[in-house]
Amino acid sequence: MDAEDSIYLSIELEEGAGARDIYRVRCVDGEYGVPESLGSGVNSEFNDNMPSISSDGQIMVFIRRGHPGSLGISDVFVSRLNAQGEWGEAVSAGPNVNSRYAESCPVLSHDGKYLSWLAGSGAYWVSTSVLPGEA
Repeated sequence: MDAEDSIYLSIELEEGAGARDIYRVRCVDGEYGVPESLGSGVNSEFNDNMPSISSDGQIMVFIRRGHPGSLGISDVFVSRLNAQGEWGEAVSAGPNVNSRYAESCPVLSHDGKYLSWLAGSGAYWVSTSVLPGEA
């Protein structure tokens, strides 16, 4: 959930870009609406899932599986909200996060300072300052 109580989730819909895509469901007057695609900056022809959004709604991390050039089976990707209120082009979190293993379950800390995730048989964390894009 973000600061506006929107929920971010990964689902497979016919009109989606790939196997699974990331959607936002907005809360308006205490009621949740229909899923809205986050668009081509985030969603790809690959399997995009397990989104986690910072509490201020500015950074999203998620898992992308099957992307060419990935370090492993699935990698953590990052997207940032731009000045127009749209999610920017998702980029790999890079070798400070991704490995030859299948990364999963990325979670941003409530204060937005840390990213934790699972890979192989371990749990890891880093400062979000190592993530690509403007801080």
